[in-house]
Amino acid sequence: MQSFNPIILSLCLLLTPLFLSAQATEEPVTIGFKTSIKSEVLGEERPILIRLPKDYEESDQRYPVIYVMDGAGHFHHTTGTVNFLSRNNLIPASIVVAIPNTDDRTRDLTPPEVSDTPRFPTAGGADNTLQFMADELMPFINSKYRTTDYKVLIGHSFGGLFAIHAMLHHPGLFNAHLAISPSLWWNDQDKVTELEEYLENKPDNATKLYMTLGNEDGMMKGGVWKFAAVLGENDPTNINWKFIPMEQETHGTVPHRSTYNGLESLFEDWRIADVYDLFQSGGLAAIDQHYEYIQKTYGTKDLAPPKGLLNNLGFQLLRRAQAKDALSVFEQMTVRFPKSSDGFQGLGAAYHALDDKEAAIKNYKKALDLNPGSEMALNELEKLGVKDQSKEIKLADNVLKSYVGKYQLPQGMILEITKKEDYIYGQPSGQDKRKMIPKAKDAFYLNGMDIQVKFQRDEQENITGVHVTINSEVTMEGTKL
Repeated sequence: MQSFNPIILSLCLLLTPLFLSAQATEEPVTIGFKTSIKSEVLGEERPILIRLPKDYEESDQRYPVIYVMDGAGHFHHTTGTVNFLSRNNLIPASIVVAIPNTDDRTRDLTPPEVSDTPRFPTAGGADNTLQFMADELMPFINSKYRTTDYKVLIGHSFGGLFAIHAMLHHPGLFNAHLAISPSLWWNDQDKVTELEEYLENKPDNATKLYMTLGNEDGMMKGGVWKFAAVLGENDPTNINWKFIPMEQETHGTVPHRSTYNGLESLFEDWRIADVYDLFQSGGLAAIDQHYEYIQKTYGTKDLAPPKGLLNNLGFQLLRRAQAKDALSVFEQMTVRFPKSSDGFQGLGAAYHALDDKEAAIKNYKKALDLNPGSEMALNELEKLGVKDQSKEIKLADNVLKSYVGKYQLPQGMILEITKKEDYIYGQPSGQDKRKMIPKAKDAFYLNGMDIQVKFQRDEQENITGVHVTINSEVTMEGTKL
């Protein structure tokens, strides 16, 4: 019934920031998959493009789904935008499902044309397409992938008209709608009247709408501005809406900027705008409550304030001379992330600010135990009069030489090991070369980075690969090239 085969859709993929780099060898990079569904509703086979979040296979998380009309034209830039925004924690990691057009795009995306002399004789299939999505496509996606109930619809031009039509006539099918330069001139701008009727009926479901308009001519412009005016006059409580004119964009260029800005806006309650202000209003409890809210809203699970956010908050508090508050944040970090050195480094800094030298030294030493490559802990201990904390060992020259080479890590990442004098140096793809501090034979830390590298040997004692641990949490295996 369905076929499922990977297709190469791009040679441009944003990799893990820590190892961002081009690959050492030429090989394709895939950003999605192509499948097809034989639709009983539409009476035809429909191709579907799917992009899963980068960490999909490594996690058990569930993800919102972003449905994109005109899929072949918008899949590439939409998946790149979703990846970038989610990687920067501006939106949740999401599954992207794009629906390519058939030979009759007008049929699939438009409501019926009300005219004695129709310009588009095959128009009017929007409701059929929505039924296909509701009854066939969404159940297929939900059964095959780990999805939440939160769904976003993106459409441009006729696709934007389709998104508005879905919001007005199929309330609740999508939680949010991104209508990009929608063709609201359709049927003499009857969507404006339909919006007035929709608002009079006051449907219970709440939805979000982000609507844009490029530098369009009068026919395109009139319906959109009237639609926005009705929203402005009525100020509906059940529609969280924004209308953004984009005079600098043409009809053809408006989708990319609209997708970036629109997704960031539609998910604006996902992120914490200012973690310091939120902490001031209610402490760590307020931050935890925010994550409880987004779990409930977007259906994701096991979300909690990430280590980086708490670490940033703790040092903000220290810079603002709120050392006791910083102490409470870093203490929580050591409870929530006991294998990470960051919380203990923060505790050392907080106790130092409070003039508790003994406690500062104790926590900096704990940080070094977890991450012997921590420059901060080493430097701060030296300032406190404690030296020789590196516990560095010496290895024979032939042992050091055995590590030299390139190691292939997942997703095309490379770790290159070189030797100079009595040390080896590690250079992750796209990063600076760093001295590797030995803690035992075959076990090293990259100086100044919480990255542990353990070399692996075969029965003949030849180096065959590496086991890399990042931030005491993320692990990956690599083979020697």
